[in-house]
Amino acid sequence: MYLANAISHKKEGKKEIERFLVDRKKVAHIFNEKQQDILQLLLDGHTTVEIAEKLYFSISDIRSNFGRMLKIVDCADRTQLAVTAIRNGWVFCVRK
Repeated sequence: MYLANAISHKKEGKKEIERFLVDRKKVAHIFNEKQQDILQLLLDGHTTVEIAEKLYFSISDIRSNFGRMLKIVDCADRTQLAVTAIRNGWVFCVRK
C-alpha cells in the first residue's frame, strides 16, 4: 500500500519525502522530551550508539528509554515503533 502510494506520487510529479519530523504536540502526552528526541533520531535512521553520542547519554540509558517507549506503545521493536509513529500521525513528512 505505502509503496504503491510512493510510486504513484512519483509518477504524478509529487516531491519525494526528505525526512520525517516528530510532531511534538501530538506525542507530548505519550513521550517525555528525551524520548521525543530519541524518536526523532530513530526516524532519521541513527543507531543506538549514534543516538547516545548525539544526546550525550550512555548507550544503556538510550536502550532503557527505548524499552520504556516500546512498552508505552506496545511495540515489539524499534522498527515497529517508527511505523507506529508514522501510521498514527505522530510525525509529518518534509518533502524535497
